[in-house]
Amino acid sequence: MIKSRFSISEIITIVMSFVENIEKTEIYGIEDEQIDLPIAIENRINNMNNKLYKDFVDKISYIAEEVYKLKTGELNQLNMIHGEIKLLALEYLKDYLIE
Repeated sequence: MIKSRFSISEIITIVMSFVENIEKTEIYGIEDEQIDLPIAIENRINNMNNKLYKDFVDKISYIAEEVYKLKTGELNQLNMIHGEIKLLALEYLKDYLIE
């Protein structure tokens, strides 16, 4: 049973943090495993058992890689990226979403 559930807004926050790490890796060539998240979200993620944690992070990473391709730096792209995250989250993370 999954105990940690997230709103779409929280999923967007998580994915965008992963996207920032992808961007740092692309720019600086250094992979940073530290993801900057609000403490409440970080605590819920850290409280998952190992299997759920790995599944969740793998799916978030996939979504982040997909939306990173859309990132152009234009202001109007942000709404499109958030929309794409929502669609992908509904497809891949439905077990982790608040109903």
